[in-house]
Amino acid sequence: MKIYIKGIGIIAPNYFTDDIATNAVAEKMNCKEPDYTHFFDSRALRRMSRMVKLGSTAATIALKEANVEIPAAVVVGTGFGCLEDTSLFLRKMITNKEETLNPTPFIFSTHNTIAAQIAIQLKTHGYNSTYSHRNFSFESALLDGFLLLKEEEVNNVLVGGIDELTDDSFDLLKRLNYYKNNIAGEGASFFFLSNEKGENAYAELKAIEFFSNITIEEAIEKAKAFTKDISIDAIVIGSEEHQLHQNDNVILQALQLEEKAVFYKHLSGEYPTANAYAFGLAANYFKIGNAKNVLIYNHYAETNHSFILLSAC
Repeated sequence: MKIYIKGIGIIAPNYFTDDIATNAVAEKMNCKEPDYTHFFDSRALRRMSRMVKLGSTAATIALKEANVEIPAAVVVGTGFGCLEDTSLFLRKMITNKEETLNPTPFIFSTHNTIAAQIAIQLKTHGYNSTYSHRNFSFESALLDGFLLLKEEEVNNVLVGGIDELTDDSFDLLKRLNYYKNNIAGEGASFFFLSNEKGENAYAELKAIEFFSNITIEEAIEKAKAFTKDISIDAIVIGSEEHQLHQNDNVILQALQLEEKAVFYKHLSGEYPTANAYAFGLAANYFKIGNAKNVLIYNHYAETNHSFILLSAC
């Protein structure tokens, strides 16, 4: 059973065709947001939080490109969830001394808000799930969608990764040294996956694996096994070209792919589901080049590593 990427919807600080990242020397960058009235009527927009607007619009773009109205399943990954609504609720709780609180921000603050709102808007009653596994949230959602299709539970699935950047979250995460040397970012990336190729498929999702609590030496062995007998044309990797992380360097050297690295975090910024942007970049790579196999590598906290392989249709 082959699985194909047939639709991509991405809202990000920069896009794949941008020659120069927007204000790349800054500490943070926010999404270039579209005119939401092109996607939803004004009444619906008034009830949406910013996070819901980002996710719903990206999902709509992916479905429209795939020429599909209702997906069979919706799976979303988010590391931080709806931060703006969480901050709003907590601030109101302190200001109002826990009295006369508006429940709406609390309702929209939960991590599964995006997947739920997408399902409500599309009137889809199928499988719906949200994963919040730190920097592997998107990989977890993607693996779920991958298995749903492999096991023929559904014949298509909408998979996304989304996180937002707020002033409060930036201040807190900066103090915790979350961003290290990277620019803070945000984004919403959604993909329509199907077991039917059709005419306009970007690429085939060949395999996905991720591992926790392993050493870099073990990660190298996993990477070599993952790419065994496969000629890799490009590896999409997070660090900026002038700020390679040690793990990135080691993996690139072990696989002898130093000359085939494609960097993306100067375009997307750093956030838990930034790898969803990398997934879109890798899929788009097949549209603009003659690649046969593209590898996506992600890591977190020195001990967690993920590998995603896309191949030409």
